Amino acid sequence: MNPSVVQAQQRFTKGDSTAFIKRCHIELEDYISGLNAAGLYCGSQGEFVQKQQTLIAQSFLDKETFVYSDLVGEGFPVQQYIQQFRLYRGEATVDPGKARYLLSRNKAGKPVVIAYVSQTTEYEKPGTSRTRKTTPLAIHYTFDLVAGSTGFEPENYKIVKIENARAIPPKAESFPADVDIIALREKERSLSWTAYRLARSIAEKLPNKQVPLVVRKFSYDNSQLTNAFSDQLADELRHRLKSDGINVIADDRPQGQGIRGSYQQRGNQVEITTELFDLSTDKSITTLAPNRDLPVTWVLQKGLKLKPEDNDAAITTQQTITAEAPTVSPAASTPLQIALKASGRVRKSLEFWEGDTMTVGLRVNKPCFVRLVYVQTDGAVAFLDEMEIKADQINKDILLPRQFECVPPFGQETLLAAASTTRFCPLQTQENQFGSAIIAGTLKDALKNTRCVDRGMRNLPELTETRLVLTTRGAKTLAQK
Repeated sequence: MNPSVVQAQQRFTKGDSTAFIKRCHIELEDYISGLNAAGLYCGSQGEFVQKQQTLIAQSFLDKETFVYSDLVGEGFPVQQYIQQFRLYRGEATVDPGKARYLLSRNKAGKPVVIAYVSQTTEYEKPGTSRTRKTTPLAIHYTFDLVAGSTGFEPENYKIVKIENARAIPPKAESFPADVDIIALREKERSLSWTAYRLARSIAEKLPNKQVPLVVRKFSYDNSQLTNAFSDQLADELRHRLKSDGINVIADDRPQGQGIRGSYQQRGNQVEITTELFDLSTDKSITTLAPNRDLPVTWVLQKGLKLKPEDNDAAITTQQTITAEAPTVSPAASTPLQIALKASGRVRKSLEFWEGDTMTVGLRVNKPCFVRLVYVQTDGAVAFLDEMEIKADQINKDILLPRQFECVPPFGQETLLAAASTTRFCPLQTQENQFGSAIIAGTLKDALKNTRCVDRGMRNLPELTETRLVLTTRGAKTLAQK
């Protein structure tokens, strides 16, 4: 056992009880935020698995913890309950300030706080209309008492059971009336507090609070790479914005307003830069002053990382791709142009999870030859397809006939489409373990060969290219952590 953990055998005072309740208030808010994140804001099964495992690891004792499901009126292990929440598109709300709290011990003598709450859940079972239900629940938390400079402090709260609360014991206490919740959040200096402050700043800058708002994941130092910290920051921010009455939606729309940004370490703090932008034009509306409320120590204590592991390699790869881009493009009254989509999306940053499939589409404005390649996170370049676009196909959406599955390695990757008015040079490829045709040579060699065209004795061909930067991610299970 950690020597800093105090064996809880003494009697608790009124002050102890208040300290335990205050901390439980914060943990309860974090749990509801994580539950909603897994229920609403997952674009794929891989992302759901990751958020499910994160929620269990941070809020529950283990994956077998018993949870009463207000969705169906029965109890299930927490993994199954979270799966139901996603299937039913559930969204829960709880007011921790109105909860009642009871302090006790379990059979091993460990302190327990039971939070009696009213959970209101809106959900939609497949094939049914939206339903709203309020259910009384008793959420059982165990925690450790850790020796501090002024005595012992409660830490490591874990949910050990959630049950239907048919009656609230008379000894259960209300949240202390003299406790300033805002000051409590500020003292904690957690991601929850940071998101609270960011949400307030965003709300002040929104031109129209009635227009639905899309919150995109922030990336490390504008690298477009996302990770577990990106996930939690976006989810906490969505939770806080919704709590402030902002209509946050889960999916992108062609029009409306959106939030995006980046983060990096500045001294001992995390600096978060937030930008409000127009969804239809992708242009910035305004940039908020940087937020530096979150200590780096909080990130480390949660087992998170700010800088993605392959960040430096991703920057180097992007620099190589840009440096080797073609420069030969004769002047023309109407230059050759190509547009590229991945699964219907054209924004600069795309995220795909292990097992996801990607559909590639393109559009050109002139008859030409098109070559599509995929630069993997390890620097290997996979050949995807090559085609000739005829006159009757120009200015039309063209879909590749096959889909592509997201497989290892994971990280930042690039979908590149090169177009030329003459044919491309032949490529030498070798199949890898996943059946992909990998272009021979180093990254520079592969890019040079990808862009090589037959110039012959005619006029110089028109050349152009476009690319989409993607983040691919693999979900880890609890057993892998």
